[in-house]
Amino acid sequence: MSYLFSRPKVGQLVVLKDPRDSSRLILKRITGARDSFFWVEGDNKEESTDSRKFGWVPKTAILGKAFVIHKGMA
Repeated sequence: MSYLFSRPKVGQLVVLKDPRDSSRLILKRITGARDSFFWVEGDNKEESTDSRKFGWVPKTAILGKAFVIHKGMA
């Protein structure tokens, strides 16, 4: 879901352009918000490259909220 009509919120899992390589997409959780910038962190804190490495992310880098459709094992 895109954020065309709403603002990203703290706690949401989002898809964004990688600040280090805009041709890549990454999945992170928003843990802070300041004006039009967001602090994002991976759920695996020990292994994640996130705002602790690349800083605040502009809203324009966030493409939308992530959601998962999980198909159970039959």
